[in-house]
Amino acid sequence: MMKGGFYLINSDGTGLTKIGQWERDHLFNPSWSPVDNRIVGHGQENNGLFLVDLDGDWTKRVQLTAQKAEHASWSPDGNKIAYNVYNEDKSFSSIWVMNADGSVKTQLTTDGDGFCTGPSFSYDGSKIVYLKGFTTTMPGAKPEKAQNEIWVMNSDGSNKHVIYAPGDGMQLIRERAWNKDDKIIFVRHLPRKAPQIWVINSDGTNPQCILDPEEEGIPTAIYDDAVWDNSGTKVAVTKVILSDESWQIATFSWEE
Repeated sequence: MMKGGFYLINSDGTGLTKIGQWERDHLFNPSWSPVDNRIVGHGQENNGLFLVDLDGDWTKRVQLTAQKAEHASWSPDGNKIAYNVYNEDKSFSSIWVMNADGSVKTQLTTDGDGFCTGPSFSYDGSKIVYLKGFTTTMPGAKPEKAQNEIWVMNSDGSNKHVIYAPGDGMQLIRERAWNKDDKIIFVRHLPRKAPQIWVINSDGTNPQCILDPEEEGIPTAIYDDAVWDNSGTKVAVTKVILSDESWQIATFSWEE
């Protein structure tokens, strides 16, 4: 069994290499810069965002935020990072953006916008897609807290508008959710069903399921954490084999 830590792997599945230990060096939700070999992720030890330069000394991580921050996402030019910031008990979250060196932090959503998480830049960097509403059901939470919506705004925080609000499930967005064809990919959780992979046009039209584990009967695997590759035609997902609860990374091609 592969022990926990921070790993790199080639896109063809070869060259699996461990470069960190679990306790100190593990990064949750790592996001790779689109222009160089820098990775930003959520650090376990103090809940901030950390930058790792794989071309330098990767053990010298740079802390970018002291806030309780997660879900970092790079702009296409590698100059900006969008992320969400929680309050102490995670009862509220807002979307922020900062320079890639951690400077000039700007809050884009406010208390009036509600609980906002999971930002991801558009392919040209002019817009940000994000989630509005809770993305997990806490013990004792009301059922409606498991429902959320997909929203889009300009990268300066203006023109916030909803593009998908089904009202019957929970959506999850990861760091590279928007491809060059203006398709946004997300994971859809419905009550008592295996998670599905969906795409939707950035204007909210044509939502469609592209991977449903239950389509042919009882599912043998669970898929999550969907992101586009740079070409916007291949999707990477995490895959849990239900027979032995083993975890994998899988890819598949998709074009409309």
